[in-house]
Parts: sequence; C-alpha cells; structure tokens
Amino acid sequence: MNGRNATMDKCAICNNDLPISKEDTLVINDVPENTFNFTTKTGSLQVVSCKVCGSVQLVNVPLSHDYDVVYRSIEVSVSYREDKKRQIKRFVKSYKLHDKCMIEVGCGNGQFLDIIRETGVSKIVGIESGKDHCSECSQKGFDVIHGNIIDVLKTKKMVGPFEAFVTFHYLEHLPNPAEFVTCLYKTVKPGGVGLIEVPNYDYIEKNNIWLEFTKDHRVYYRKRTLCYLLAKCGFSIEQIEENNGGICLTAVVRKPDSSDADFASMKNQIKKDIDKFKQLIERLNGSFAVYGAGHYSQLLINMIDRQYGIKPLHIFDSNRQKVGNKICDVVVEDREETEKMRDCNNIIVICGLYNDEVCRMLSSLNKNVIKWG
Repeated sequence: MNGRNATMDKCAICNNDLPISKEDTLVINDVPENTFNFTTKTGSLQVVSCKVCGSVQLVNVPLSHDYDVVYRSIEVSVSYREDKKRQIKRFVKSYKLHDKCMIEVGCGNGQFLDIIRETGVSKIVGIESGKDHCSECSQKGFDVIHGNIIDVLKTKKMVGPFEAFVTFHYLEHLPNPAEFVTCLYKTVKPGGVGLIEVPNYDYIEKNNIWLEFTKDHRVYYRKRTLCYLLAKCGFSIEQIEENNGGICLTAVVRKPDSSDADFASMKNQIKKDIDKFKQLIERLNGSFAVYGAGHYSQLLINMIDRQYGIKPLHIFDSNRQKVGNKICDVVVEDREETEKMRDCNNIIVICGLYNDEVCRMLSSLNKNVIKWG
C-alpha cells in the first residue's frame, strides 16, 4: 500500500474511502479565502464525490478560522424573506409549534429569529459562534447562547430539551456533520421535530453551477445523502423537498417517540391479541381448527399452547410441502380434509395477506369461518 492510500480521506457522511484519482477530483483555482470577510487572498479547492452516499466534499482544504460563524443577507431581498417566512409559517402551523419552545442552531445576527418571532412562536432560543452576532441578537431581545455550537449542544448550556429546532444553511459549513446532527437529535424531546436546509447538490450538478463552490462549504448534499445522514443519526424523515427554484434542499425530521424505541405499542398489541384470541376460543368452547400453517399461525398457536395449554383440533394448509409436519404436536392436514372434518364446526383462518382469498375458498363449506388479523 502506498503512502497516499495509507492516509486516504474518509467520507464525512458515511466514513467510506473517498476516490483519489485525478479523474475523480475537481480542482478549482482562484477561490476567495473567505466568502463574507473580503480578502485578496485566494486558494484552490479540491472537490471529490463519495461513490457510496453521494456527498460532495472538500479534501485537503484548511478550515477557515471562522467556519462556524453564520453570515446571512436575506434582509436585502424582500421576496426571498417573504418566501422563507411562508415556509417557516407552514412548519410552525403543521406541527402546532406556536406555544412550543424552539431553537435555531447557527442563528447569525437573528434574521431568521425575527421571522420565527413574526410567525407567533412564543419561545425561541438561538445558538451562535459569532460574538458580535450574539450581541446584535441580544439587542433585538432574543435569548442567544454564544460559543462553539457543538460544544454548547454537547454540554447542554441552555434550557431544554426543545420541542423543535431549525437550522438554515449551516450544516454544509461543518467538517463533522454526523456529530452535529447527533447533537441536534439529543437537543429535542422524543417526538420533537426539526427543519434543516442546505444547498441542493442535485440541482447544482444538473445545472453545472460551479460558481456555488466555496471554501466555506465543506460538504454538499444530494437528497439521498441528506436522507442517509439524518437516518444514520436517528431521525425519521417527515418530508424532504427542493425549494427556492431547486437550489435549496429542505428536510423536516422527527425524533421518534421513546415508546417507538422500547416497542411499548407492540408489546401492548401482543398482549391484547393473545387475550383476544383466547376469548375467541372460549366463545367457541375450545372447539376450533386453524387454516394456515405459515409463520403467523405457527407463532400464535405456539403462544396459546405455551400460555394456556390450548391447541386447535386440526390445522389445514394449501401448501402440500407443509402437510404432514406438526405444530404443537398437531399434524398439518391438506386443505381437502376440511370438507371431511366432523368433530369441529369452527375454522379460524390465520393466513396473513391470503386471509380474504382463503375465506372465499372456504365459504362453500357449512362451517363457521372466522378471519383472524
């Protein structure tokens, strides 16, 4: 292995090896050293695309000293500001956030905080690395925390957790996006929502907008890249869409409720279904057969037998490969045997997605056919 391979760059999103050949690399020269703090200094960008997750990112390019300070100029465009206000208003209304506590991560000098306040959100907090920006936000009456954003999120130097968060065109500036999104995940309550917006590389690539490349954007996101990152960090994706003519990619995410993670709903359903099945058998005075020898019926029969010592008198199935096998010592019989059954008048159909088809097939029998599930 040569020296270059030994120190191969890893993708900031999926941690797979990034391509290193000249053909796989885009080099752009004469790029300004800083986008907002003007300077005559220029440099070169080396850009690669991850072949696994599709992210496009800078390699071998030093970070700007103020890479995590947010600069914005949305106030110079009335139409753009109104468009963002409509977007935020929809988000707030859709998730009933007016009386909730929300945080903007990377709030700059408060241009989006102004908009969020205008939508009627009762409590909004900001985090920002730029000291002057924080002072400006405070003068506007906003509660803003100053400091390195990831450090602040990790140490929880704030009220919270929050019901919602927003972060606009900040994620692409970070060399460690997974760490940042994981912090966002921990910042919101279970069931909480967030809105994340980044430049849309699918659109940039489609239209060859090479002027979009800047030293301050460390990672560019395709739709599938952003989905990968958000899911990897634990979020479920409510929606993801292109906006502002396609140049922006906006994702609305939700932190799964704690009950989703501990299977509370599923555990409760298992108990309810077993009790319901036992009650059905009791109504049938224990005289029942089961049609179906698939995994649905096997599991249910096993559980009923183990918990209550109850077994069907017969088990039938249409699949001849299953005939002759046993479930809880009950031999699986061919479907033709249903017509010959004389010791039982009740057939419970447990065939999953085939339930309706099997019930129709058995409808000609003079039997009490009961669909389960």
